[in-house]
Amino acid sequence: MQVAEMPGGSCRLITYEFVEAQVDQIDDSQQRFCLTFPLDLQRILRSVAQVGVLEPLILRRAESRYQIVCGFRRFLACKALNRTAFPALVCRDPLSDRQAFDLALWHNVSARRLNDVEISRILRKLQKDLGVPQEEIIRTYLPILGLEPHETIRRRYAGLANLSEGLHLLIAEKNLPIQVSSLFLRFSAEDQEALLNFLHMVPSGVNRIKEMLPYLLEIREREGISVAEFLREPELARCLDEKSGPAPQRSEKAREYIVRRRFPQLSRLKEEVNQKIRALDLPPPVSLVFPPGGEGGKLRASIEFPSKKELEQEIAVLQKLLVSSELDDLLGVLSRGSP
Repeated sequence: MQVAEMPGGSCRLITYEFVEAQVDQIDDSQQRFCLTFPLDLQRILRSVAQVGVLEPLILRRAESRYQIVCGFRRFLACKALNRTAFPALVCRDPLSDRQAFDLALWHNVSARRLNDVEISRILRKLQKDLGVPQEEIIRTYLPILGLEPHETIRRRYAGLANLSEGLHLLIAEKNLPIQVSSLFLRFSAEDQEALLNFLHMVPSGVNRIKEMLPYLLEIREREGISVAEFLREPELARCLDEKSGPAPQRSEKAREYIVRRRFPQLSRLKEEVNQKIRALDLPPPVSLVFPPGGEGGKLRASIEFPSKKELEQEIAVLQKLLVSSELDDLLGVLSRGSP
C-alpha cells in the first residue's frame, strides 16, 4: 500500500494488488496520464532487454482491461521487445481521472525534474482534459511543479503547449530557458515551421538561438516581411548549402548574414573599418580589432611578445602608427559611423 499526498494537502490511502499483467490486457488508447516528453525509449529498451522491468507499473482498472497510470515507457519497451507480461501494481479502489493524474504527477516530480515542455503539457491537461479551474492550477499545481503561484507564470508555461511537436522536441533537447522558448510564440505557424527547418540545418546552441530569435523578429518588423520569406532568401540559402562547409561554419555564415540584415549600418561600418585595418598591414603580433557591436566607436589594440626585444619592436610599430595619416583616416571613419 502507499499513502499518496493529493493536491490540497489531503492524504488518501491507496492500496495495490501485485499482478503479472499481460500486454494484451492494457488499454493504451489514451495517454492522459503520460507526462514524459519526449518518450525516448533507448535507455529503457536496453535496461528491459538486459534485466527486465525493475519497477512495477501502476495501473487502474478500466472495465475488463487496465489503463496505465505510471510506466508508459516501460510498457512501450515491453511491447517493442515482444515481452508478453510485466510486473504491475493495480489500484484496488477505483481512481477518478483527476486522482490518477495526481498520482502520476507526484510519481514524476518525486523522481526527477520536469522539463518546460512537460510542464506546459501538464497545465494544458489540467485545464482542458480535467477541467481544473485556473485559480486551483495556480494555487495548488504550480508549487508542485516547482514554480511560483502567479498567473503570469502559468500563462507563460501554458503558452508553450500551443507550439508544434517539432518545436517541443527542440526546446526539450536543447533545454532552452523559458525566456527563450516563449519567443517562438511571437512567430506565426508558418514562421515557426521555417525556423525549425532553419535550426535543424544549422545546429545551434542555446546562446545562438537566444541571439537569433530577437534579431529575426526585429527584421520582420522593420522590413515588413515574414520570417519564412526571409529564411528563403537566396543569399541565406547559399550560407546554408552543405557545399559551403561543415555545420559550424554554415551556422556562423548564417549568423553573419542575419546580423548584417539586423544592423545594416553597423555592418557596413565594420566592413569599412576592417578594410582599413587590413590596409595598415600590421605585423601579426600587433592587432587592431573592431569590437562586437562596435561599442563606443572604439577599436581594441593588442600585442603579443615573448621577450623585451620583441616588445620594443611592437611598441615601435604602434608609435609609427600613432603619427600616421592612415590611423587618422581610420579613426575618422569610426567616429562618423559610431552612434
